Amino acid sequence: MKINVLAGKIEKHATNAAVIPLFENEKPGKVAERVDKALGGMISRLIKKGDFKPKTGAVHLLYPEGRLPAERLLLVGLGKRSEFTSNRLRQAAGKAAPSLRSAGAQRITIVTDAIGLDSEELGQALSEGSVLGLYRFLKYKTNEQNDREKDILKS
Repeated sequence: MKINVLAGKIEKHATNAAVIPLFENEKPGKVAERVDKALGGMISRLIKKGDFKPKTGAVHLLYPEGRLPAERLLLVGLGKRSEFTSNRLRQAAGKAAPSLRSAGAQRITIVTDAIGLDSEELGQALSEGSVLGLYRFLKYKTNEQNDREKDILKS
């Protein structure tokens, strides 16, 4: 697996999947607001109707259908900000990566605005969580059993 750090707008970044972390009972960050606007308010409607609650471990997959360059959009709940730690972010990345792998994504972009951790701690938590979440013991499985065609790219 290769991990890159990029600066730019997610609304202009082509990727197989974009991950938007959200806190419970809190206004979304600037990036999430821009993405929500591009999707015609889809994210805020999901939260308002209760179809997605940004609790710890919650994920919700959306398909932007051309309104964003990302093919898929995964909302990930971080729980309450008062209870937020780098370990909580690690768990969120560990839940997001295998969810997107099973959906067929090979390149993942994780939005990191409004999280509130320093860059070193943020990078470590996201990379460790993703790697641990994607781990599968495949030694005794055949290629038909292990879904290797749905792996995150290592390039």
